[in-house]
Amino acid sequence: MSVTREKLYEEIWTEPITKVSKRYGVSDSYLVRVLKSLNIPRPPRGYWATVASGIHPEKPPLPSAKLGDAITWSRDGKTEFATNTAGEVKTTRSKRAARIATHGLVREAHEHFKNVRDSRSIYLKPFKKLTIDLIISKGTLERGLSITSQFYFLLEELGHHVRIAPYGQHIHRAEFDERENTKPHRHYSDLWSPYRSTVVYIQDAVIGLTVFEISEEVEVGYVNGEYIPIAQYWQHPKVKNKSVYTWTTKQDTPSGRLCIQAYSTHPGTKWLKQWRESKPGEFSKTLKSVV
Repeated sequence: MSVTREKLYEEIWTEPITKVSKRYGVSDSYLVRVLKSLNIPRPPRGYWATVASGIHPEKPPLPSAKLGDAITWSRDGKTEFATNTAGEVKTTRSKRAARIATHGLVREAHEHFKNVRDSRSIYLKPFKKLTIDLIISKGTLERGLSITSQFYFLLEELGHHVRIAPYGQHIHRAEFDERENTKPHRHYSDLWSPYRSTVVYIQDAVIGLTVFEISEEVEVGYVNGEYIPIAQYWQHPKVKNKSVYTWTTKQDTPSGRLCIQAYSTHPGTKWLKQWRESKPGEFSKTLKSVV
């Protein structure tokens, strides 16, 4: 049996969560996750003690569901999603707010990209995989997050809703090759990937979004168990003294240049478009032309 978010909202503000969760046969913590997934506000700590004392605080309104948001919940996993945005109020942010604000998805992702796996990969691999689709190196992280935030805001200012793909929807994530020189063909990629795609709803279309940092082939030298830029390599004391066995080679290295990829999320539809920076920082001036 499916339960609408409106019904859950009324129930959770009518009696304590322990009673509501027991009625549905789930744990309190599980129901909290359900409420979060449906964007249902819940009573703060101490609310029911306040009510028991005869005071009835005003409850926050139930936010309107945006296109693609889950609007029902059931224990069997079947979920319905909003298919229109009727009644949704479009807000306009000031230019100053647009400059200083950070999109909610990016604000959450910032912490995740600070907590990454210790690996030899040149790109960050956050432990948390339920976050935005961003493939980035440590050196470009802050700018990558900033551009991604601006990109999401620009889309939403046009009335398009950006979010992590809802659970239960069959969303296809398009592959990509971050290398500038895609030859020779490689057999596998060790790039990190999120659990679910980042998507934008444009009318009835669901478009996938990936932001990644382009890599370029550069010459490097191997010293003390790691590869370093060739200029540093030739100046390294052990290389000058020939005291250790070293060598030079070419390796794909993050370039600092970003690429925005939009694609069809339907497996049978092969539509994909990319916008690439020709030099680091270019999107700061050209991002509006992408949208």
